[in-house]
Amino acid sequence: MIVFRDRITHEDHISDAWGGVLAYGDSVLKCKCRWGMFSDNEDVALAGANASAEAEDEGGSSESKERKLDLVHNFGLQELDFMDKAGFKEYVMLGIPKWTGYQKQLLQDANSFLTKDKKLSEEDIAEEIKKWKKGLNEFIKYVIKQWKNSTIYWDKCCDIDGAVCIYVDDDGDNIYYIKALYDEDKQ
Repeated sequence: MIVFRDRITHEDHISDAWGGVLAYGDSVLKCKCRWGMFSDNEDVALAGANASAEAEDEGGSSESKERKLDLVHNFGLQELDFMDKAGFKEYVMLGIPKWTGYQKQLLQDANSFLTKDKKLSEEDIAEEIKKWKKGLNEFIKYVIKQWKNSTIYWDKCCDIDGAVCIYVDDDGDNIYYIKALYDEDKQ
Protein backbone atom coordinates (compact mmCIF):
# COMPACT_ATOMS: atom_id res chain seq x y z
CA MET A 1 0.00 0.00 0.00
CA ILE A 2 1.16 3.55 -0.75
CA VAL A 3 0.31 6.31 1.70
CA PHE A 4 0.48 9.91 0.52
CA ARG A 5 1.91 12.14 3.27
CA ASP A 6 1.92 15.92 3.21
CA ARG A 7 5.53 17.03 2.58
CA ILE A 8 5.28 19.80 5.19
CA THR A 9 3.16 18.35 8.02
CA HIS A 10 3.96 14.65 7.39
CA GLU A 11 0.28 13.81 7.97
CA ASP A 12 -1.44 11.10 5.91
CA HIS A 13 -4.01 12.52 3.49
CA ILE A 14 -4.85 9.50 1.29
CA SER A 15 -3.66 6.03 0.33
CA ASP A 16 -3.80 4.07 -2.89
CA ALA A 17 -6.37 1.80 -1.23
CA TRP A 18 -8.94 4.48 -2.15
CA GLY A 19 -8.33 3.86 -5.85
CA GLY A 20 -7.57 7.36 -7.11
CA VAL A 21 -6.74 8.16 -10.72
CA LEU A 22 -4.26 10.68 -12.05
CA ALA A 23 -5.84 13.63 -13.85
CA TYR A 24 -4.84 16.97 -15.35
CA GLY A 25 -1.60 15.84 -16.95
CA ASP A 26 -0.83 13.57 -13.98
CA SER A 27 -0.48 16.61 -11.71
CA VAL A 28 -3.53 15.77 -9.60
CA LEU A 29 -4.83 12.62 -7.91
CA LYS A 30 -8.64 12.42 -8.18
CA CYS A 31 -10.36 10.21 -5.60
CA LYS A 32 -14.01 9.29 -5.38
CA CYS A 33 -15.55 9.89 -2.01
CA ARG A 34 -19.00 9.54 -0.50
CA TRP A 35 -21.09 11.26 2.10
CA GLY A 36 -21.98 9.42 5.28
CA MET A 37 -22.80 9.87 8.95
CA PHE A 38 -19.70 9.63 11.13
CA SER A 39 -18.82 10.07 14.77
CA ASP A 40 -15.51 11.42 15.99
CA ASN A 41 -15.76 9.09 18.99
CA GLU A 42 -14.67 5.50 18.67
CA ASP A 43 -17.34 2.90 19.21
CA VAL A 44 -16.06 0.88 22.14
CA ALA A 45 -18.10 -2.09 23.34
CA LEU A 46 -17.21 -4.26 26.30
CA ALA A 47 -17.03 -7.97 25.66
CA GLY A 48 -20.51 -9.46 25.97
CA ALA A 49 -22.26 -6.08 26.02
CA ASN A 50 -25.32 -5.54 23.88
CA ALA A 51 -24.85 -1.95 22.73
CA SER A 52 -28.35 -1.53 21.33
CA ALA A 53 -30.01 -2.88 24.51
CA GLU A 54 -27.89 -0.62 26.71
CA ALA A 55 -28.72 2.40 24.55
CA GLU A 56 -32.42 1.62 24.98
CA ASP A 57 -31.96 1.37 28.76
CA GLU A 58 -30.42 4.83 28.83
CA GLY A 59 -33.06 6.37 26.61
CA GLY A 60 -31.23 6.14 23.30
CA SER A 61 -27.71 6.73 22.10
CA SER A 62 -26.13 10.02 23.17
CA GLU A 63 -23.49 9.78 20.48
CA SER A 64 -24.00 12.40 17.83
CA LYS A 65 -23.04 11.75 14.26
CA GLU A 66 -22.08 14.31 11.71
CA ARG A 67 -22.53 14.24 7.92
CA LYS A 68 -19.05 14.14 6.39
CA LEU A 69 -17.16 12.82 3.43
CA ASP A 70 -15.58 9.44 4.12
CA LEU A 71 -12.07 10.61 3.15
CA VAL A 72 -12.38 13.70 5.32
CA HIS A 73 -13.44 11.58 8.30
CA ASN A 74 -10.96 8.74 7.83
CA PHE A 75 -7.92 11.01 7.46
CA GLY A 76 -9.00 13.58 10.06
CA LEU A 77 -9.13 16.46 7.58
CA GLN A 78 -10.67 19.76 8.57
CA GLU A 79 -12.47 22.34 6.48
CA LEU A 80 -10.36 25.39 5.72
CA ASP A 81 -13.37 27.66 6.01
CA PHE A 82 -11.50 30.98 6.01
CA MET A 83 -10.05 30.49 2.52
CA ASP A 84 -12.08 32.34 -0.06
CA LYS A 85 -11.49 32.37 -3.81
CA ALA A 86 -8.97 35.23 -3.60
CA GLY A 87 -7.13 33.43 -0.78
CA PHE A 88 -7.03 30.24 -2.84
CA LYS A 89 -5.54 32.11 -5.80
CA GLU A 90 -2.89 33.61 -3.51
CA TYR A 91 -2.13 30.17 -1.99
CA VAL A 92 -1.61 28.79 -5.50
CA MET A 93 0.49 31.71 -6.78
CA LEU A 94 2.77 31.57 -3.74
CA GLY A 95 2.94 27.79 -3.89
CA ILE A 96 3.62 27.09 -7.57
CA PRO A 97 7.38 27.89 -7.48
CA LYS A 98 7.86 25.59 -4.48
CA TRP A 99 5.61 22.88 -5.97
CA THR A 100 7.51 23.04 -9.26
CA GLY A 101 10.70 22.36 -7.29
CA TYR A 102 9.04 19.33 -5.68
CA GLN A 103 7.97 18.02 -9.08
CA LYS A 104 11.45 18.52 -10.53
CA GLN A 105 12.95 16.67 -7.57
CA LEU A 106 10.48 13.80 -8.06
CA LEU A 107 11.52 13.51 -11.71
CA GLN A 108 15.22 13.63 -10.84
CA ASP A 109 14.77 11.02 -8.12
CA ALA A 110 12.89 8.72 -10.50
CA ASN A 111 15.58 9.33 -13.11
CA SER A 112 18.28 8.06 -10.75
CA PHE A 113 16.69 4.59 -10.82
CA LEU A 114 16.54 4.34 -14.61
CA THR A 115 19.16 2.66 -16.75
CA LYS A 116 21.49 4.96 -18.64
CA ASP A 117 19.66 4.50 -21.96
CA LYS A 118 16.27 5.40 -20.40
CA LYS A 119 17.32 8.38 -18.28
CA LEU A 120 15.65 11.72 -18.93
CA SER A 121 17.90 14.53 -20.11
CA GLU A 122 17.63 17.99 -18.54
CA GLU A 123 15.61 19.02 -21.62
CA ASP A 124 13.25 16.05 -21.09
CA ILE A 125 12.80 17.00 -17.43
CA ALA A 126 12.08 20.61 -18.45
CA GLU A 127 9.47 19.36 -20.93
CA GLU A 128 7.86 17.15 -18.27
CA ILE A 129 7.73 20.13 -15.89
CA LYS A 130 6.09 22.19 -18.63
CA LYS A 131 3.41 19.49 -19.13
CA TRP A 132 2.93 19.22 -15.37
CA LYS A 133 2.47 22.99 -15.01
CA LYS A 134 -0.03 23.02 -17.88
CA GLY A 135 -2.09 20.28 -16.21
CA LEU A 136 -1.89 22.00 -12.82
CA ASN A 137 -3.00 25.33 -14.32
CA GLU A 138 -5.96 23.60 -16.00
CA PHE A 139 -6.92 22.11 -12.65
CA ILE A 140 -6.61 25.43 -10.79
CA LYS A 141 -8.79 27.15 -13.41
CA TYR A 142 -11.32 24.35 -13.04
CA VAL A 143 -11.46 24.75 -9.24
CA ILE A 144 -11.87 28.52 -9.50
CA LYS A 145 -14.66 28.05 -12.04
CA GLN A 146 -16.33 25.51 -9.69
CA TRP A 147 -15.65 27.53 -6.53
CA LYS A 148 -19.28 27.51 -5.33
CA ASN A 149 -19.24 23.68 -5.51
CA SER A 150 -15.84 23.33 -3.82
CA THR A 151 -14.58 22.95 -0.27
CA ILE A 152 -10.94 23.14 0.80
CA TYR A 153 -9.59 20.83 3.52
CA TRP A 154 -6.31 20.56 5.37
CA ASP A 155 -4.98 18.26 8.06
CA LYS A 156 -5.02 18.69 11.84
CA CYS A 157 -1.67 20.52 11.84
CA CYS A 158 -3.34 23.52 10.17
CA ASP A 159 -0.13 24.59 8.40
CA ILE A 160 -0.93 26.93 5.50
CA ASP A 161 2.33 25.89 3.83
CA GLY A 162 1.11 22.29 3.80
CA ALA A 163 -1.03 20.60 1.21
CA VAL A 164 -4.74 21.20 0.86
CA CYS A 165 -7.29 18.71 -0.42
CA ILE A 166 -10.00 20.07 -2.68
CA TYR A 167 -13.51 18.63 -2.72
CA VAL A 168 -15.48 19.41 -5.86
CA ASP A 169 -19.06 18.30 -6.35
CA ASP A 170 -18.71 17.84 -10.10
CA ASP A 171 -19.31 14.57 -11.92
CA GLY A 172 -19.91 12.92 -8.59
CA ASP A 173 -18.19 13.52 -5.28
CA ASN A 174 -14.42 13.81 -5.68
CA ILE A 175 -11.50 15.03 -3.64
CA TYR A 176 -8.44 16.22 -5.53
CA TYR A 177 -4.84 16.12 -4.30
CA ILE A 178 -1.97 17.99 -5.97
CA LYS A 179 0.36 15.02 -6.23
CA ALA A 180 3.68 16.88 -5.98
CA LEU A 181 2.75 18.08 -2.48
CA TYR A 182 2.97 14.54 -1.12
CA ASP A 183 5.69 12.07 -0.30
CA GLU A 184 4.75 8.52 -1.20
CA ASP A 185 5.40 6.07 1.61
CA LYS A 186 5.24 2.38 0.63
CA GLN A 187 4.04 0.27 3.53
